[in-house]
Amino acid sequence: MEISVLIALLKQGKLINRSSWALFTITALSIAYLAPFKFAIIAVLIAFVLLIAQTYYALRIAMDYEFFQLLQSESTSIENLEAFDQILLKHKLIKNLEPDTTRSLDSRIAGIICLVKLQITYLVLQVALYPLLLIMVLCFFG
Repeated sequence: MEISVLIALLKQGKLINRSSWALFTITALSIAYLAPFKFAIIAVLIAFVLLIAQTYYALRIAMDYEFFQLLQSESTSIENLEAFDQILLKHKLIKNLEPDTTRSLDSRIAGIICLVKLQITYLVLQVALYPLLLIMVLCFFG
């Protein structure tokens, strides 16, 4: 049940990513239309950096979404978690683990929740940037 709830949470990463891309597009078009060229370039570049950071977390979350679906289809026993870690380590998808160390399901969940929070943080920064840029354009250039 716990993994099912986590998978449902991870699935929302796609929605957050789409929202972020839509917000970037709206920001870029609005600022490019309203602001002077030099200001628009800087503003769009800042918005793009936030978008790229959010997209990075979206990709990590999408990968974890797939991994947890695999874990759900298998039993989440310690042996399967150890084998899962060894496969990830072999393909350099995780950092080196100490020998004979198995990450618990709780530590995996905590890590994923941290990723989701970071993705949401970058979306919130994008949301805050848009009205700030509009206010700046209207006050200084309007």
